[in-house]
Formats: sequence, C-alpha cells, structure tokens
Amino acid sequence: MHENSTDDGVMTNAVDRRTMLGRGAALFGSLLASQVLKLREAKAQASRAAAAKVQASSTFTVTVAGETMATRPFSMHTEPEFLDIVKLYRASDLAVGHLEMNFGTDEEIKWTPRGTAGVASYMLADPAVAKDLRWMGIHALSLAMNHSFD
Repeated sequence: MHENSTDDGVMTNAVDRRTMLGRGAALFGSLLASQVLKLREAKAQASRAAAAKVQASSTFTVTVAGETMATRPFSMHTEPEFLDIVKLYRASDLAVGHLEMNFGTDEEIKWTPRGTAGVASYMLADPAVAKDLRWMGIHALSLAMNHSFD
C-alpha cells in the first residue's frame, strides 16, 4: 500500500492491484475452506446416521406365545394388564402363537368328538377369535397336531 496525493493535496491510501488480488484470494480461500469443512461434517453426520439406521434395521424382536386358547372374542377388554400384553405383541416385528384348538361352531361338527363327552370335550373356538388374534398383533399361528382330528 502506498500513499497518493490528490490534486487538492489530500493524502489517500491507495492499494495496488496485486495487493487487492492477494487479499481477495485469501478471503476466497478462507470461505472455500470453511465450506469444505462444513460439507465434510455434513457428510460425516449423514454417514453416522446411515450406519445407525443399518444397525437399527439389522435387529428385530420376536414374541412367541404357547398354548393360545381363547374360545371367545376378547378385543373388547380394556383392563390395563391385558392391554400391556397387547402392546407387547404389537411392538414385536414378529408375533407367533401356538394355536391349541380349532376354529368352528357346534353346528359344523358332523361326528362325535374325540374324548366323546360331547362338544365341550375338545377345544373349539368361535371363528371371530382369529380376527381378535390378528387385532392383538399376532402375525402367525402354529397348529396343534394332537387336535387335528377334533
């Protein structure tokens, strides 16, 4: 930088072109470096988020219930303890129950049931129970082979 005087004798500071270009380049480089650092941090955050998503998606929960034996619909119940069990099933990625009965009505029976004390001698559930099991959050049922001829 050097001083110049105007025609009226006033002194001014003048900056030559080379100094201006140098200062501009330094400012531009500083801004560019700042943006590169911001982009790197954003990329690192996205990478961490993607890794967390992969980690979360590589785990799952399974809830298994044995001896599922509900003979009447049950979705109308509102007891807190019961609803806690419903929440457990619904929160699972996979909920499986072992159905220890058959779905049907007394009118569908055309033979004497095994154990022959009448219809009450074996496990027969209202078909609406199947809908309630689904409502509860159960995704799949295994079937009891020992009741296959009931």
